[in-house]
Amino acid sequence: MLLTLSRTLLTQSTVFLSSLGPFRAQEVSSSILVLARSAMSSHAPAKSAAKSEKTPAESGAASSKSAAAAASSAGKVRKVEVEKSPNDNRDYRGLVLGNGLKVLLVSDTKTDKSAAALDVHVGHMRDPTELPGLAHFCEHMLFLGTDKYPDENEYGKFLSQHGGGSNAYTSGEHTNYYFDVSPQHLEAAFDRFAQFFLRPLFTESATDREVKAVNSEHEKNVASDNWRLNQLQHHLCDPEHDYKKFGTGNKETLYEIPKGKGIKVREELLKFHSQWYSSNIMALTILGKEPLDDLEKMVTERFTAVENKNVDVPMWEKNPIRNPEETGKMLYVVPVKNLRNLNITFPIHDLQPHYRSSPGHYLGHLIGHEGKGSLLSELKRRGWASSLVGGQKHGARGFGFFIVNLDLSEEGIKHVDEIVSLVFQYMKMLRMSGPQDWVFEECKKICNMQFQFKDKERPQSYVSSCSHDLQYYPMEEALTGSYLLTEWRPELVEEVMDKLVPDNVRIAVIAQEFEDRAKETEPWYGTKYLEEDIPKEKISAWNEVEEAKDILHLPEKNEFIPDDFSLVDKDPEGSVPPHPVIIK
Repeated sequence: MLLTLSRTLLTQSTVFLSSLGPFRAQEVSSSILVLARSAMSSHAPAKSAAKSEKTPAESGAASSKSAAAAASSAGKVRKVEVEKSPNDNRDYRGLVLGNGLKVLLVSDTKTDKSAAALDVHVGHMRDPTELPGLAHFCEHMLFLGTDKYPDENEYGKFLSQHGGGSNAYTSGEHTNYYFDVSPQHLEAAFDRFAQFFLRPLFTESATDREVKAVNSEHEKNVASDNWRLNQLQHHLCDPEHDYKKFGTGNKETLYEIPKGKGIKVREELLKFHSQWYSSNIMALTILGKEPLDDLEKMVTERFTAVENKNVDVPMWEKNPIRNPEETGKMLYVVPVKNLRNLNITFPIHDLQPHYRSSPGHYLGHLIGHEGKGSLLSELKRRGWASSLVGGQKHGARGFGFFIVNLDLSEEGIKHVDEIVSLVFQYMKMLRMSGPQDWVFEECKKICNMQFQFKDKERPQSYVSSCSHDLQYYPMEEALTGSYLLTEWRPELVEEVMDKLVPDNVRIAVIAQEFEDRAKETEPWYGTKYLEEDIPKEKISAWNEVEEAKDILHLPEKNEFIPDDFSLVDKDPEGSVPPHPVIIK
């Protein structure tokens, strides 16, 4: 199974593995580890998602939990109408089962594949300290036989025989399982899938063998700079924080070390599954040709039996990059490939509760702008950088990061301090300009347009991302939550800007040129690096940069973003001029 490096929105493939989500082009979601069991399917892109303090806009896990409690107390299924795009011809229905499990039904009479996915709101950040990789190992084991279908290959064999495939991923706070199959075989495949969460076997023989599969996946990733840089970020955070954990696991962490300590891994697997696999932190999406009522019956007949253990969704109040312990650092990293990157990271609070206003998207839109007056246009003019990614990056429920990542040229790697100065000059310009409602309105229109006319995703990817999103948005907003901006809250933009300062920064410079200087080694991937304190004089200089209004300024207003997509009446014959006319 995939151990994904990320779920969502901006990507810089040469830096931390973050995948580009379907909308907010400047919002960077978390680097999350994901391991794939099968090459038959690819993991869906994802969004930034998490929770922190309660706010009027907060709905995700908290509101879903209260909705689940209401359904549970009533002892019956609660049905919810789901808002969809006006151009989406599929039918939807939201459900909250009596055991608190959230469900999205999708009826698509024209689909060429049926699919289903279930997301459990727990991941490797809840691994026992002495067993790194246990959550990911648990994900593997669910594929290897259930009480009703004890043959280890039954699930995969059935899917492959009927035009389908499956996959799963484990991230810091999610475990997501998904499959697709020929439409006429959905119910039979779904029954096999449901047994994962009812009566998995966890046989002793399969446990011993599957450790080797986990280990081979880790070994496959050892030479990947994305994985190496991601784990280095975890390695250098607060040593007491769950974010520091090695999420993939390998033979050493799941067999050799536990054996030496007398730890029985299978017993710990059973314990982990028993503790965390609870219906009230699960979310399910099913897509098929069947009418909604038939899909609902298919779900309720199987998933109402999943036990509700009333588990609280894990949350982390503190950021793993502490200020001042882990900020004010300059990191020099040696990559495997010939990369030249500059990664600038600021620890911030969790912005997901503010998804309706998305201050991180607002700032990412401006910092990632590429036109006249932008940061990137100036860096390109000087020949120092070729691309820039800026925006919020999901950490986990309770904390996040804001990043500015750049691909540097051979000349640019010689001017890192000046590039960082330019970044802070741009930040100062944004701070002096203040939040602009017209910028938010442009973002709002673009997001609305993208939601209305978004491409139809592959069924397997679609159900995977929908089941993930059910954990964060109210059922009614399961489809719109990651797209639509509805609340302009300039004070939230200012709160984030207050964190984007030199006193709260951590910088990584990635290039093979540092081979001779890098004397330290990350233990799981062997990445060579050197970490130094940024001199106080340099921090002071960055704090005191002057505005550069002549080269760095806000983009011009875009008057050509459409917001009215209604069809107009055909012009009467003869009213259309024979040649185009300039209207503006």
